[in-house]
Amino acid sequence: MVWVDCGYCHDRHSRRYYDPGDLIKVFGDVDVSRLSRAMKCERCGRNDNIECDVIVPVAAERARITVRRLVKIEVRKRPVWRDG
Repeated sequence: MVWVDCGYCHDRHSRRYYDPGDLIKVFGDVDVSRLSRAMKCERCGRNDNIECDVIVPVAAERARITVRRLVKIEVRKRPVWRDG
């Protein structure tokens, strides 16, 4: 399990927990240190102070943790123009 926390928003909100398989689908097979540079906070939109780490919670912790699961990946289409 991977926890992700924003250095700016963490005082008001709790950490978010993700399944590593879901993160691999989105970002590819990257190291956790690189994952912190690839993600951005959904609350404040910043990506310069994201903290990530891998944990293996014990059963009592696992019962209290809400894991975010990947539902779908949406791709935004943006037009690219060329003069000429």
